[in-house]
Amino acid sequence: MTFNKRWDLIADGVLWRQALKAFPDDPEMVAMAETLVMGLQENADRTDSIEFVVYDLIAANYLRSIGIAQYQTALVCREKERLREFAAGRNAINQELFVACGNVPPGGVMDTCVKVETMLDNQKLKNLNFLSKRDKSKREKGAKSGQSSLRMQESNE
Repeated sequence: MTFNKRWDLIADGVLWRQALKAFPDDPEMVAMAETLVMGLQENADRTDSIEFVVYDLIAANYLRSIGIAQYQTALVCREKERLREFAAGRNAINQELFVACGNVPPGGVMDTCVKVETMLDNQKLKNLNFLSKRDKSKREKGAKSGQSSLRMQESNE
């Protein structure tokens, strides 16, 4: 029995849609995510279930990375504002020092963000390496089958 489903990452993707839920009511993010997904599947073998899952993972990890970056930005902005308020009654040099310190969120939170970013980056690299190896293998198989069909044509002549 063969399974000949033609996958559509926009309609069938589960992981990237779940990751997109982190951006409720953000039409720009939805449009960007759909553009990303369409671009990913543009050159994909849409009958290959494994490739479909890997592209779904890549899109989901990309969206999660955006969420982490937004979270870090919000932390930095909040910390800068807190330090500005704290430094308001201080002299100018101390004010600049406090505001500069606000560029780095509190240690524990930042450590967690960096760990999550690293994990997502590692997953993206593994997925891209997998696709690269799989593509190379498909090309090699195609070249070998092309050579064998050429030999069969030559032997028939």
